[in-house]
Amino acid sequence: MSKQLESFIQNTSNAIEIVDLNGNVRRVNQAFLAMFGWSEDELLGKPLPIIPEHLQEETRALLAKVTSGEVIADYETVSQHRDGSLVDVSLTLSPIKDSSGQVIAVVGVLRNISQRKQAEAALKESEERYRQLVEMSPDIIWVQDHGEVLFMNQAGLDFVGIRDLHTNFGSCSVCSVLDPGQLEETMARERMLLKGEKMPPVERKIMRSNGEVNYYEVISATVLLKGKRVIQFIARDITERKRNEEALRKIHEQYRLIAENMSDLIAVFDVNGDVKYTSPSHETVLGYPAAYFEQHSAFALIHPDDMTNVQSVFAEIIRSKSPRQVEFRYKHKDGHWVYVEAKGTPIFAENGEIDRIVTVSRDVTERKNAEEKFRQSRALAAVGELAAGIAHEIRNPIASIKGFVQMIKNNITKPEYFDIMFAEFKNLEAKIDELLLLAKPQVVEYVPTDLWDLVQDVLMLLESQAILSNVQILTEPEKDLPKIRGDHHQLKQVFVNLLKNAIEAMPEGGEILVQTKKIDGERVSVTTIDQGCGISQERLKRIGEPFYSTKEKGTGLGLTISHKIVKEHGGTIIYRSEENKGTTVEVILPCLKSLPTIRT
Repeated sequence: MSKQLESFIQNTSNAIEIVDLNGNVRRVNQAFLAMFGWSEDELLGKPLPIIPEHLQEETRALLAKVTSGEVIADYETVSQHRDGSLVDVSLTLSPIKDSSGQVIAVVGVLRNISQRKQAEAALKESEERYRQLVEMSPDIIWVQDHGEVLFMNQAGLDFVGIRDLHTNFGSCSVCSVLDPGQLEETMARERMLLKGEKMPPVERKIMRSNGEVNYYEVISATVLLKGKRVIQFIARDITERKRNEEALRKIHEQYRLIAENMSDLIAVFDVNGDVKYTSPSHETVLGYPAAYFEQHSAFALIHPDDMTNVQSVFAEIIRSKSPRQVEFRYKHKDGHWVYVEAKGTPIFAENGEIDRIVTVSRDVTERKNAEEKFRQSRALAAVGELAAGIAHEIRNPIASIKGFVQMIKNNITKPEYFDIMFAEFKNLEAKIDELLLLAKPQVVEYVPTDLWDLVQDVLMLLESQAILSNVQILTEPEKDLPKIRGDHHQLKQVFVNLLKNAIEAMPEGGEILVQTKKIDGERVSVTTIDQGCGISQERLKRIGEPFYSTKEKGTGLGLTISHKIVKEHGGTIIYRSEENKGTTVEVILPCLKSLPTIRT
């Protein structure tokens, strides 16, 4: 339960009760305890004791309606105080549902309407009873005829600082307590009321007897008094509200000044992605005036290649109800792309649900350009390292072939020389194929993929090799594993490489455990655990580099290719190993998840 909701429950003047479907009390607030005189310990886990015996059947019928999903609003009834007395209440019953829509409890809001009932009874009894209720009102109530005050309740007398209307106030007009600037309008309203027109409430500045100016909301209407049509006024003190509104206006003005003078892009969206506000800085950074976004979606300017990621982050903010950060490209008015780094923060309504999402975005184009230049320099260095590795891997077979060719030229030949040369050519061909697979763009098809079905295909493929190597492969699949979005052929190649490495790491045989599981609702993993020789921490750091292998005859390109494939699928590979204790390899991939509908 949010702090705002908890605060509301505890501080509201209405009594609140929560009961389960059996009618047992699960929660009450302080107003409930005060209204009915019970302690919390006497109520929790027990049937409600406030229902009189003669209303038991009626109450059960009401609860049955609510548990079926109906809301009972403003139902007037009576409840029983702990001392046995009855309390008139207005009751609202609403169902509480879980995330699947199933009703799990009922919340009741009870408002004590005893005073209203008493007032109604008193008004029916006599005019004198009505006068007494008016006198007790904290609002200022007065009646006047053409500016002459005929009646004023005690709150009004206290306000103007007199003890008796006729002795101290005489026949003076109530306008004497109004701000001078409002006199003409007040008199005009009075004339219109006497003509039979209805007038909406109006705010008035009224000067107190001590010279202090207060704000009041005044409701006026014509009534019959001793057969004559006169005007009744009810004035409610709204000074505190006006002061709060003014303070809030100043705060809003301050925030507006901040927002309009920041270089960062500030925007407010609803949960459907519709723009509710954009700061003027959008024109500086993107070339479009803020008014442009009132008729167009900000998502329409996002680079098509970044749209899926932005939608995913937007959905995650709504799902997790917490801030998230994302980088993407915005289209400038002149056509070029602007890199921005944006942080989205949810703003909650009183009911605890997200009402708005505020984003603060910063132009990071220069930083991205600098990073790209750095990446290119790193790529050049990697090319040099790769070239050195290629030279090393190819030089040895070429040297061998060159030697045999020289011997054949000198008429020194044996049949086995050709077998050796052919084997070296095949070795060269295999290395070139691996290099092409690493460097050449592959035609891939990303489709919804069942990860466990894919792993089972790989296990069947390697079953014979495992048996020949005296290796037993055990599995621990998790049920209802979410699907991923991937290329079946590429991912199969990854798991073939990992399982072959695990088998080859156990020349004396052993067991390999293959696990699949959900991680956090957003990702899934495939983990292989072998009992092989393990890898030292120093070598572990270099796993995945081209031409770096822990095998005596390996090139290291298999894992390099695997890393490339997993990265292109938005995933990661994690290695954990100790020498002589085996190796654990975990491949983590994002789930295939639905995205919200966003207006573009």
